[in-house]
Amino acid sequence: MFWAEKTSPELQELIPRETCVILPLGSTEQHGPHLPVGTDYMNVWEMAVKVAEEVGGLVLPVLPYGCSEEHFPRAGTISLKAETLKQVLGDIARSLARNGVEKMVLLNGHAGQCELVEELAQNLRKEGLNVHHLCPFTVLPTEVLAREIPLEEEIFVHAEELETSLMLAVCPERVKMDKAAKETPEWLPRGLTTANLQAAARVFSSGKSIGGDTATGVIGDPTLASREKGEKALQLMVRALVEAVRKL
Repeated sequence: MFWAEKTSPELQELIPRETCVILPLGSTEQHGPHLPVGTDYMNVWEMAVKVAEEVGGLVLPVLPYGCSEEHFPRAGTISLKAETLKQVLGDIARSLARNGVEKMVLLNGHAGQCELVEELAQNLRKEGLNVHHLCPFTVLPTEVLAREIPLEEEIFVHAEELETSLMLAVCPERVKMDKAAKETPEWLPRGLTTANLQAAARVFSSGKSIGGDTATGVIGDPTLASREKGEKALQLMVRALVEAVRKL
């Protein structure tokens, strides 16, 4: 299922048979003192592979850079300008179309760039390309994730209980739980709801910075994380993503 491991003749045969081509899209950005800066692309790669196994798809090499301006000035953050990211993704989509790919899924593991990637996907569809954006953190309502995992924290934004739990399931050797620290800024609403998550996004788009306006680079409570919660979250997200791809 891995595009980069196939030869050109093999891909020529595979492309017409596969349901879709999936681009795992992540970021390289600070995730507090306990998670690696590659958290987003490590998690989304695992999800992309599991989704492709279910739907019959080809997985492109992960794109490890995204638009992460809100995480400066903390060390480790590498950010593409919004227009640069759109141009890169657009070039990839057009290249795939020239290969005969009929459907492409941008599987976006960095929730902070959802609006940007969704806008790009819509514009590419206007060009006649069948490109769709899916994000594991929005494919299910926040309330469902909180109830089904279940989550115990009071705020869900970055490097918190959910993301840390996912990493404990996907790549536990990279998690430093002894350095995990809770941080819940007073300027964000409490409660694990979709409305509060959207409100937090508006706060960061209007000037606040996760990297500059927090003490740790964390918003939430990673000390509540566990591998069991991560495995449950992974299962829920993959199932929802598979259903979304099939509906497409």
